[in-house]
Order: sequence, then C-alpha cells, then structure tokens
Amino acid sequence: MIVTRTRLVGVVAAAVLVVGGGVAFAVSQGGDHSGGHGMSGHDMPGGTGTSWSGPMMDMGGMPGMSMRGDRVMAMSDRAFLAMMIPHHRMAVDMARIQIARGREPEVTRMARKVLADQEREIGQMRGWYRDRFGEDPPDIPMSGAMMMMGMSMDMGELESTGEPDRVFLRMMIPHHAGALLMADAVLAGTPRREVADLATRIVASQSTEIGEMQRVRERIAPPLG
Repeated sequence: MIVTRTRLVGVVAAAVLVVGGGVAFAVSQGGDHSGGHGMSGHDMPGGTGTSWSGPMMDMGGMPGMSMRGDRVMAMSDRAFLAMMIPHHRMAVDMARIQIARGREPEVTRMARKVLADQEREIGQMRGWYRDRFGEDPPDIPMSGAMMMMGMSMDMGELESTGEPDRVFLRMMIPHHAGALLMADAVLAGTPRREVADLATRIVASQSTEIGEMQRVRERIAPPLG
C-alpha cells in the first residue's frame, strides 16, 4: 500500500481531530512565520515553572511555539524536544503492552520496531536537551497542547481490552500523526542540525508506519478498524 503525502495530510488531520477532542490544528508548510502569539525559541524560559502550565497550554499553545489563531506555524528546538520525549515514552509504553498481550505477529513486529526506535531516540533527545539547556527535560502536564499532539491515550483500555491488536493500531496511528505534526512544526522553524535530522527521520519512518498500520487495521478489523 503506497501512502502519498496528500493522503497522509488527511490521515493526520482526521487523527488529530479525534485525539484532540475536536481541536483544529494545522501546520504551515512554509510562508511567513510572524504574527503568531506564541513565543519564539530564544524567548522561551527554562523548562520548569508556570511556563509549562496555565491558559497558554490549555488553549493549545506552549512556550517555544509560534501560532496564528489555532494554527501552529513553527516550534523551537526546546519545545520540540520537551514534547517529543514524553510523546515517545507514551509510544514505548503502548508498544510494551502490545508485545505482552498482542496476538497478531505483524502488529507485534510493528510494536517491537516502535519500542527499539523510540527508546533510542529518547536517549538522544535527553542528551541533547541536557547539553544545550543545562537541565533535564521538564515534566509537562497534560493540556490542550498535549492532546493535540496525540498524547491523550487510555492505557487502561489497551491493558484490559480483549482485542489488543485492534486497539493498539487505533491508538498508535493518531499518536504517530501527532509526531508528524511536531516534526513538521520544528522543521518550519530554524532547528539545529541534529534536531532537523531527527525530525526528518521521524517524518519518513512514521509516515511509512502509519500506512502499514492502516493496512493491517483494515485487514483485521474492517471496515473502520
């Protein structure tokens, strides 16, 4: 199954609308990044304190995110790392449950790849954050911004369902979509080389995985998965 970029945009948009509870979210693929109400990367405060909570986060914004209305125009390196680390951790947690409970070998193979790739990337990102900002990445509370990035998942359902393969795919597809949105947002800014390289790899690998997961989802749980 070949997934075109056009189709992926549709998958991402639909997935984020579901995960974010109807919050409209889109990433600009270029153009003027000025005029947003978010903070630029160099204005962003430290990773702890009230900057990571409150009305800005609840409305879908966060420090280091440049927005215009409800559209994310760009994301700083710091914001990207601070959000992608817990985003990856959630994927690792889901993958571990699937490996323990899954019945479909193809789905479990996908989960093992997610686990290996994202544990490795977590280690890289944590090291970059400490080296550049002199502190550990922050613990970010759940908020509108987090839900928009595919981070509102019911782990209890995955742990208790009688259909772990179907539920894993239903949860992981929009979760991957959130990673694509963050990757596109940081690439729309001026990321450091290593961050840009990671974001580019995430777009390539997780775009492919979305297509593979949707194909299997359609096979094991038609018509809607």
